[in-house]
Amino acid sequence: MCTIRQLIVKLANKSRRSFQYVDKEELIIAHMDGGVDVFIKPPQGWPLSMSALKLVSLRSSDQNAKGISLSLLSKVEEAADSLDVDIRKSITDFVDGIEEILLEKMRADLH
Repeated sequence: MCTIRQLIVKLANKSRRSFQYVDKEELIIAHMDGGVDVFIKPPQGWPLSMSALKLVSLRSSDQNAKGISLSLLSKVEEAADSLDVDIRKSITDFVDGIEEILLEKMRADLH
């Protein structure tokens, strides 16, 4: 299963983000533009089971993201796992959805 997950993550790296799979912790980490890292826990048997991925946490990873509050990241975490199950089966679609939620919440906080 580890080899398949590593291959999926390697293929996802061809998108506009950087992904890595940490086998020891069974985590997928997506490094988004703007300095936010997305920590995703694949369910047992994923990707063969086609079960939905679970967002573990979001973290600011560089100076550009330091302006993003912990409460904003918490709101995004809550909303992310309510995304459609089909979106949450693909790491690239899931991270795209998380990014959309983040941008939406940031715009709302500005107003």
